[in-house]
Amino acid sequence: MFVFHVAASYNILGSSLTDLIDMEYLFYIPFCMAFCSGDKLHARMATMLLNPQQDFVPIDVMRADLLWLAEEWRNLSKQEKEAWAYDYGNCPPRNENSITHRLWKKHMRPWEPGSGNRMTKEQQQEILVRIRPFINAIDAITGKEQ
Repeated sequence: MFVFHVAASYNILGSSLTDLIDMEYLFYIPFCMAFCSGDKLHARMATMLLNPQQDFVPIDVMRADLLWLAEEWRNLSKQEKEAWAYDYGNCPPRNENSITHRLWKKHMRPWEPGSGNRMTKEQQQEILVRIRPFINAIDAITGKEQ
């Protein structure tokens, strides 16, 4: 509520009835690494409320980057997608013009070769074999059949 009063006293708030609702979105700022919005009030207020380790991303910048990423992914073959997922996991392509890449570099774990998040089919089967006794025990306790 303090932020609302400061914004109102410095005429940052407009006469829009939605300004108070828009202000409520700013309560999420302490819990995010990047705050993305196309709202003018958010753009004005977020820059005052974000700490140096956080970023504000205008919606048009994020939208253009996500469209580029989707097109890059769409152009990969099935084998290329599988190889990418195994090698890179959720890491975006290395492109310094990409806001997603820059945010990832700043806020996420560094990429290392093979640090993807996919397991081979053999690894998946090995894990299933190891956890099957636990699943069977749970099923026996709960009365579920396999």
